[in-house]
Amino acid sequence: MAVSGVLGAAGETTTFEGQAGQTLSILPGGALAGTADLGAGDDVFQLAAGGQLLGTVLSGTGSDRVDIDLIADLSLRGDQLQQFETLQVTGAPAPPLTSHLQ
Repeated sequence: MAVSGVLGAAGETTTFEGQAGQTLSILPGGALAGTADLGAGDDVFQLAAGGQLLGTVLSGTGSDRVDIDLIADLSLRGDQLQQFETLQVTGAPAPPLTSHLQ
């Protein structure tokens, strides 16, 4: 699913059904405002430069990946990305990454 507007609202959860891997892409100008539960499977969450992660993404079981494209500073809380195994950050040039994840 590609999001160019706003997906969800604070306090709401959007659940993706099925066992197959899900891909959720927040495009430039798009935002995830609530919680997205990608469920089981090998999931991918993509945050494009200019997209906003205001809520939380839960990936569930499987081999899951976060792809973040940065062109400026980005601050995330440690609880915004849950149950992911791989983090890939790109940018031009790729900025330094500071993590306080638990």
